[in-house]
Amino acid sequence: MIGTDYHDVTLLKAIDSKTVELTGTARALKMIANSMDECSELVYETDVPVMELQENYITHPIDRFIREKGCSMVLDKSEFTVRFHKLN
Repeated sequence: MIGTDYHDVTLLKAIDSKTVELTGTARALKMIANSMDECSELVYETDVPVMELQENYITHPIDRFIREKGCSMVLDKSEFTVRFHKLN
């Protein structure tokens, strides 16, 4: 698993030496892509435009509490799979 913080993790699957497949919420995938964009030496492409993925936020606090089985400030119930391919 990989992510930018404790709540936003994705499942990582290595496809080959330059390609990984990430499965997770739109929020988590966007945060990972944003972190990768901050690294100027890293050039990559994705099979799906990550910034076009749509979050499915649960905004009602009681509904969020029940679905999360605890306390979470943000709950995105979307799920996507995106392949990241390193170009350099």
